[in-house]
Amino acid sequence: MPSGSGVPSDGTTPTTIVGTDTSLILPAGWLALDAQTSVSVLQAAASTHSDLGTALGQLQNGQLDMVAFDAAATGGGQPPAVTILRTGDAISVTSLLEALARTTAQQIQDTESVSGKINATDVKLKNGTGVEISYTLRGTMPIGVDDYMISVGGHTWLLSFTAPASDVAGFRPVFISVVKSLSGG
Repeated sequence: MPSGSGVPSDGTTPTTIVGTDTSLILPAGWLALDAQTSVSVLQAAASTHSDLGTALGQLQNGQLDMVAFDAAATGGGQPPAVTILRTGDAISVTSLLEALARTTAQQIQDTESVSGKINATDVKLKNGTGVEISYTLRGTMPIGVDDYMISVGGHTWLLSFTAPASDVAGFRPVFISVVKSLSGG
């Protein structure tokens, strides 16, 4: 299924990241938006889920490759979501990817309002190498963040999953499932 179609995922059909041969499987009910998404769909998503406004603006300006979120989420808080950014060529050596993750974790610690410690762990994938960085952003409603730096399909990707901090542990298996579904040639 192409992303940006405005049709929520069925949970089994791969969603292709535009401009690449890389795809992933999103949970059922999640909506993937990309550079090919119409402005009216982006505006409707921003209106319904105002907490995603910054990410949707970055998508519209070409700073992200995809934004996907649970389209069925209701309430005033941020829905579970992922932003996806292609950061460059694949880094197939795990130690180099870990070094990049450590540097990124330090930058996050230095520039963001983070509650507690930033944790970084290796992620075992059948299609590539990866590192997870998890932390909580302070705020009126704290946001749990699980960032995954993954090299697959000839690229290194940053998948940044977010959910209310109180719910992030429950969503982590969903996030990991999406990460493990990332594939490409």
